[in-house]
Amino acid sequence: MKKIKCNTIDYRQGFIEVLGNIHANCVNLEVFWIHPDIDLSKKGLTFNEIPDKCFTGNVELELSLKNVKELLAAIEKAKRDVKKSQKKTRKKAKKKAQKKIQKKAQKKARKKAQKETKKKGNHKWNGLFIAPI
Repeated sequence: MKKIKCNTIDYRQGFIEVLGNIHANCVNLEVFWIHPDIDLSKKGLTFNEIPDKCFTGNVELELSLKNVKELLAAIEKAKRDVKKSQKKTRKKAKKKAQKKIQKKAQKKARKKAQKETKKKGNHKWNGLFIAPI
C-alpha cells in the first residue's frame, strides 16, 4: 500500500499508511513521524528512501468499521471547517485589495484636481478638498 506523505508543517511531517485486515475485521492505521531536518518536499522521495535514524516515532491503531465511520465523519467536518476558513481569508484579501485600489484611485483624483487648481489659480487645496478662495 502506498503511504501518504504529509509535509505541510515541517515539524509535524511524516507518512500515513492505511491497510485492511492486518487483524480480522479491522482497518490498520499507522502514522510515521519523520525528523523535521529531513526535506520531504523533494519530488519522488519515497518512504523506503528515508534512513531508519530519521524516523522519530510511530503509532499504529486497529480501527473497527464503526471507528472508521467516525474518523471519516470527523475528517469531513474538519475539511469543511478548513474550506470555510480559506473562503473567509480569500474574502478578506479581496476586500483589502479593493480598498487599496480605491485609495489609489482617490489619490490619483486628488493629484489631478490639485494640478487643475494650480492651472486655474482661483482655488486652494486645503488637504481635504479643493475650495474656492
